[in-house]
Amino acid sequence: MSYPYVTRAIKSPKDKSMAFYVQSARQAVVDMDELADRIANGSTVGRPDIKAVLDALQFEIIQALKNGRSVRLDEIGTIYSRLKSEGFPTQEACWKAGAKAVRKVTVCFRRSQEIAREVNEKTLSFEPSELELSRKKAAGAAEEGE
Repeated sequence: MSYPYVTRAIKSPKDKSMAFYVQSARQAVVDMDELADRIANGSTVGRPDIKAVLDALQFEIIQALKNGRSVRLDEIGTIYSRLKSEGFPTQEACWKAGAKAVRKVTVCFRRSQEIAREVNEKTLSFEPSELELSRKKAAGAAEEGE
């Protein structure tokens, strides 16, 4: 099994030069239903029970985040929120603004050590996605036509 990638041209904001980078190719998403099916196929627990647990887990994660708490899912990682706020020249000005200073709440994920060990550039094999292969083929045909 290989990790599919595409190449993308990105312009440098400093000198406007172009460079090409390898990036993840978009793939089909594994949703809650598919997760429930996969887990059920590998266990003695039925799909409806697994789906109920996954739904309850999602609900409880949301409740914890709404209360400013992090959720540590031991072998998976930690889900936490981060606040972005307006800047103030003094701490007193920031205290005065308080919650009104909050501009954005972002939900973040920090992977576990196990996931970090298993999913990284040393453990994965990479190959061009179907899109990338078709781009290469088209570019090759265009060069031959010149």
